[in-house]
Amino acid sequence: MTSNTRQGYLPLLNTGILIAVVPIFVVLIASAISWIVVRSRLQLRFVFDSIAFLPIAIPRVVLAVAILYLALMVRDLVPD
Repeated sequence: MTSNTRQGYLPLLNTGILIAVVPIFVVLIASAISWIVVRSRLQLRFVFDSIAFLPIAIPRVVLAVAILYLALMVRDLVPD
């Protein structure tokens, strides 16, 4: 196998890993948040509920622009 052929498979391998790992990660986080909101007695559980509801309440484009703006604001605080 030449190096060009190997490099052609890397994007497919990366995509396959993302397809396998990201949904599992999202389900675990969603399960944890829903358990905290419904079952726990934490006083700040409404914060988790509000954060989980944001993608439904705010249009995706507005949320994406807000996250990008936040990233631009804090990029000087994060070291390279």
